[in-house]
Amino acid sequence: VTITNTGIATWTTSGASPVDVAVHYYDAAGAVLLWDGPRTALPGPVVPGGSATVDVQLGQIPAGAASATIDLVSEGVAWFGAGALRPLTLAP
Repeated sequence: VTITNTGIATWTTSGASPVDVAVHYYDAAGAVLLWDGPRTALPGPVVPGGSATVDVQLGQIPAGAASATIDLVSEGVAWFGAGALRPLTLAP
């Protein structure tokens, strides 16, 4: 996933509130199955206007999951706000 910082602050990867990538899972009706999914660290600080490409760790996908969102979190501060729901296609 390529993530672009459209804000005015640098996303840090260390310190008290590093920015990480996480995933939220939903069932077919849109109800949350797992909000606080596994974290994936950014490869380094992302300056305003900068981008980073990340292989997002999905962890164990909950039973009944039909869609997911990838979100950023400033640890201990706030979630950035989930994007659009993306349908899941599970394959063995």
